[in-house]
Amino acid sequence: MKTLFITGAAHGIGLATAKHFAAQGWFIGLYDINSDALEALLASGEFPLLKQTPGATMVNLCSVSSIHGLPLLAVYSASKFYVNGLTEALAIEWAKYDIRVTAVKPPLVNTKMGHSVRPELMAKFSVDMEPEEVAAAIRRAAEGKRTGYLLGNTSRVWGWLDKFLPEAGRHRLVRYLTNH
Repeated sequence: MKTLFITGAAHGIGLATAKHFAAQGWFIGLYDINSDALEALLASGEFPLLKQTPGATMVNLCSVSSIHGLPLLAVYSASKFYVNGLTEALAIEWAKYDIRVTAVKPPLVNTKMGHSVRPELMAKFSVDMEPEEVAAAIRRAAEGKRTGYLLGNTSRVWGWLDKFLPEAGRHRLVRYLTNH
């Protein structure tokens, strides 16, 4: 039986991912800092170490904001840069143990957190992805080969442009996209 451990599992993308994988017959381990919400979830009836699991995969939830630091979301962007860097480092470090590490990077998602983004950043961005879509992408990432998966066409274009534009061009693009 395939096993999955999900952090942040009581709400939003974590909950949608847990439900998605449970419906596919996976054994799901759950964690969330909101222990009351997690206990309520477990009570509702809704579900060995990685080194000892052949072909194990760790999927980190990152964000499109790991492509470039976003004004008004600097700390959030920094945390997602961390997740991306951790993913890349562990992908190399843990390969010798046959553990694959990858990250999915969604845009704004139709969750409470997605709708809490400051209005001035929403002029050119929209909440156009559902948590269930991210959960399905997490499954594709778990079964895939790459270290990172940008979700959504706009995110992929932005990621591509960010790789090729000079620093001044990247800054202009972010200022344009964020109305800043």
